[in-house]
Amino acid sequence: MLYGNTAAKPAESFSTATLELRRKLDQRFKTLDDERRTGEWFEHWRELCEYMMPRRGRFLLSEDNRGAKYMSKVLDSEGLIASRTLAAGMMAGMSPRSKPWFRLIPEDKKLVKVHAVKEWLAECESTLYLIFHQSNFYQSIAQLYGELGVIGTAAMVVFEDWENVIRCETLTVGEYALAQNSRRICDTMVREYQASLSQLVEQFGVENLPMTYQERWENGRHGTSVQDLRFPIRHYVGPNPVRNEARPAISSNMPFASIYWAPQCGDNQHIIQFKGFEENALIAPRWDTTGNDTYGKSPGMDALPDVKQLQQMTRRFGQGVDRQVNPPMKGPASLKGVALDLLPGGLNLYDEAGGKGLESVYGNFRPDLQAMTAERTRVEGKVNKAMYADLFFAISQMQGVQPRQEMELLLRQDEKLGALGPVVDRIQPECLDPVIDRAWGVCTRKGVFPEPPDEISGQPVKVDYISMLALAQKALGVGNLERYAGVVGNMAGINKDALDKLNVDGFLDEYAEALGVPPRATNSDQDVARIRDSRQQAAQVEMMAQAAPALKDGAAAA
Repeated sequence: MLYGNTAAKPAESFSTATLELRRKLDQRFKTLDDERRTGEWFEHWRELCEYMMPRRGRFLLSEDNRGAKYMSKVLDSEGLIASRTLAAGMMAGMSPRSKPWFRLIPEDKKLVKVHAVKEWLAECESTLYLIFHQSNFYQSIAQLYGELGVIGTAAMVVFEDWENVIRCETLTVGEYALAQNSRRICDTMVREYQASLSQLVEQFGVENLPMTYQERWENGRHGTSVQDLRFPIRHYVGPNPVRNEARPAISSNMPFASIYWAPQCGDNQHIIQFKGFEENALIAPRWDTTGNDTYGKSPGMDALPDVKQLQQMTRRFGQGVDRQVNPPMKGPASLKGVALDLLPGGLNLYDEAGGKGLESVYGNFRPDLQAMTAERTRVEGKVNKAMYADLFFAISQMQGVQPRQEMELLLRQDEKLGALGPVVDRIQPECLDPVIDRAWGVCTRKGVFPEPPDEISGQPVKVDYISMLALAQKALGVGNLERYAGVVGNMAGINKDALDKLNVDGFLDEYAEALGVPPRATNSDQDVARIRDSRQQAAQVEMMAQAAPALKDGAAAA
């Protein structure tokens, strides 16, 4: 259903609805494109790319598939390395490939300990993890984190795929424009990019392309090489602009849509492809926002002045070293026109009357390279702090005696990771939640998940994050639980009645939830009740066995 080109029609049979849709799309593209350009976002993004990720960003259509050198403004790579460290740290801290980073739990906490529910949710989790591993999700999310830390805004589209269930496409800054809804969530994206004719035919089918493109393709079949000719394509992802809630939920009338059209061809009203989605395929998180701004701000923006300063300092440092190693020379006028051998071991003969030989123009002056090195180190530290690189290297670059105590390392790590708390709170609902919801919806429609048990059928399921950064936030509550348990233990030494205030079962449940312990690792309330009943019955049998000889002796005496 989602793979049919329901709105694609031959160029000579346009309907009034198609013409109106194309007019709306062109107007929306122009409005959003003008907004990002007049707001000077473009120039800021371009500068960030030039200094911190030169291979990212597409600000002109002609920049596609570029291979030229774009490192002309980078003399010191500290900004590049810091941005790479931030991206890797966010990947490892939010959605690592090598270990679980989320779990599914029922919204009704009473169902958490139901065995059938636990087994079903565990099966669904395994299916989602398998889909993420087999698809290109992890490669795409790593690129998204890279742009998010430098640009402050990132965008990814999650398509359905016949082979891997989902397929992700991470966009780069400059090629797309966004709009947000009333909840200040970016739910609309328009972009313009170039694709080869062979790519368009493979993706959409030659019969769905504009007549201009079809004619080029037919000419190529007669010997003309046109497969690699590149044509501009525009793409819209967001709420369905032609949805009518009174109509049936067919592909063209679903809540969200993905629409492709060609901006430059003879039949300008042509829609190449129209696909409907139950969930929004657009994932567009921001690092941080100000007011009602559509686009976000980033650590890269904070670090940019220091990164630019590093380039100037590196240039000056290199000049200082060069002046020491190969300084400008001065000598007597009598040496003018004399061929001098300045190579090591060279011999130069001249008349003593000519005065002294060659010497540095600077005399005894030497650039203070040590002070310059110290200042560069200070600025590099500012860049690493702005980009949170020092946070992710908190242990490996810790000053002082090594190794430290395990408790101290944990406290230091939790303290530093807590600085990313606001970012985690934003990325989870704007990035990870929509991705999991999208994958869940696709799997549900394709019948990938097993049938749910009766206890949870029709009940909502929510996502609980158990990644390193998510657990670092929850660990703050763990400390309060531990302190409370310690106080109760101390008071029990004075008065055993203090233990009556501690709900042991509830305490352990809260502690396990805060640490992200999988539900299958703990016994359900029913299992605990059965274990305690068995233990109590065994204790009663043992007491009766111990009391049997005494009863027997008493009976004999009677």
